[in-house]
Amino acid sequence: MTSESDFRAWLGYELDRRLLGWASITQETVTRGEKRTDLRIELRGGDNAVLVVEIKLAHRWNRNVLLNKLKSQLVDQYLIGDKRVRHGLYLLVDFGIPLKGSLEDGSQPDLAEFGGLLSELAKELSGVEHRVVQYLQFSILET
Repeated sequence: MTSESDFRAWLGYELDRRLLGWASITQETVTRGEKRTDLRIELRGGDNAVLVVEIKLAHRWNRNVLLNKLKSQLVDQYLIGDKRVRHGLYLLVDFGIPLKGSLEDGSQPDLAEFGGLLSELAKELSGVEHRVVQYLQFSILET
């Protein structure tokens, strides 16, 4: 089974290869708060905007932790300090293994419903302090 670090390394390599020098991609970049982002993508030219990508393997975390980490980790730890760092992507990787645990209300939404909750939360967190927060699900399953 793939680890988050393996997936991060693969994604960083693929993005670097495809962006052809238009961006600088670093892994495990230390932030102002001494936290480590999964991927930091710094666009070259223009305003040199930075996109922080937080990767979570869906089956490795319980639902409640995954929901809370969107704000507590991506927004509160990584989208701070540098005014260029206002774009965050919460990437949930689906290996086809059911999610674990329950939400605080005891519910256990499936991945599609849970993705809807993450999308709504990302929308709520966007706009505050000029942040743009997005949720994206990446499935390794063939469809």
